[in-house]
Amino acid sequence: MEHSITHIVKRVVDLLAGLCWRSLLGGYFLLLAGIVWFIKSSYLPAIWLDPVFGLYSLCVTMYLLSRFSLSMLYRPVKRGPDELPTVAVVIPAMNEQVAIETTLASIFALDYPQHLLSVFAVTPGPVMKPL
Repeated sequence: MEHSITHIVKRVVDLLAGLCWRSLLGGYFLLLAGIVWFIKSSYLPAIWLDPVFGLYSLCVTMYLLSRFSLSMLYRPVKRGPDELPTVAVVIPAMNEQVAIETTLASIFALDYPQHLLSVFAVTPGPVMKPL
């Protein structure tokens, strides 16, 4: 019985914390949108002087506001403590015979499981000497 009560209390606290966080983000978004609207309305007559720049600035503003509003819908991926993603490291190299060895050594010295790590050294052709 006690386990279920603590579970319910934890869920309610998590729900309220999420709601509080989303409200804070919503207020921030509204404040930001208001500031942008105020600035844009101040320069609205300038749109008629240079319509290409004015249209471009309105498009950029709408894009940025859409990114802020869509970021409130983001949900992080839930992983267990032992579930790590695979990582691919791509090293572009051109005439880097001296530095490539230390770069590869530092990558393989990472504290990351070796079976989840892929390393690719990319050269523009057979210009490097073998290590």
